[in-house]
Parts: sequence; structure tokens; C-alpha cells
Amino acid sequence: MWRILRTRWAQGMRTIAFPDAEPGLPDRLRGAPALDFARCRDGCRACIDACPTGALSTDEAGPKLDLGKCLFCTDCVEACPEGAIEFTRDWRVATRTREALVLRDETLRLADALDTKMRRLFGRSLKLRQVSAGGCNACEADVNVL
Repeated sequence: MWRILRTRWAQGMRTIAFPDAEPGLPDRLRGAPALDFARCRDGCRACIDACPTGALSTDEAGPKLDLGKCLFCTDCVEACPEGAIEFTRDWRVATRTREALVLRDETLRLADALDTKMRRLFGRSLKLRQVSAGGCNACEADVNVL
């Protein structure tokens, strides 16, 4: 056991810095959604009915999109007659809380950088959570490596 710990210690840190600019991304990337529910006609449920996972729904406050349930499949984009939903190329979709993944006609509130107190408490330790959208498991393998 000590040999394993010594080996890991000798390997050092294996992380990279968060990119300052957009990394090279494929053309087919579906990034953070842009919502404009003000365009919606009263009583229209075309996008809600088209969503295979129930990520789009409505309540007394109006329509909402839950990115924790969303597969980024674009069925809602194709079904919406008013163009109230579109997927951008913004690859940053990390948030600090589950509640921040529920959007109501606003932009995604991205996770803030750690403040001084949090950096002192946690240093470089990090807890990653990854939501699978039914892909090829490459993302899950990358998270396991991290």
C-alpha cells in the first residue's frame, strides 16, 4: 500500500487549467440553450409535447427547461413554431446547484470560481458530477480518469 501511495505522490498533479478561450469543438456541438419563452403563443405546448424526457414543462409561473433531464436532442427546437428555443455553441453548462439547471426564460447561471475562503478550505480538491445524456460512454471514462 505504501508503494502505491509513494508512486501517486511522485506522479504529482495531473490537471490542466480551465481554458481561457473556446476549445476546438465539433460543428455538431449542442451547447447551452437560449430561451425566449416570451415568443410563445398562449396555450402552445408543441415543444413540451415533443420533449422525450419531460425536461420541458409548465407550471403557474410559466414554461421551464430542466437541463438535468434534457438530452440536448433538439426535438423541442424542431417542434416550436415560434423559435423560442435554440441551442448555442456555448460549451459551459456547469452550475453549483441542481436548482440552477432549471431555466425559465433566462440564461444559464454558470458556476462561479471559488472565492478565497473556499480555496483555503478545499485547496485543489474537486468533486465532479457528470450527467449522462445517453452517449457513447467516452465522457464517463474521462470523468473516471479525472
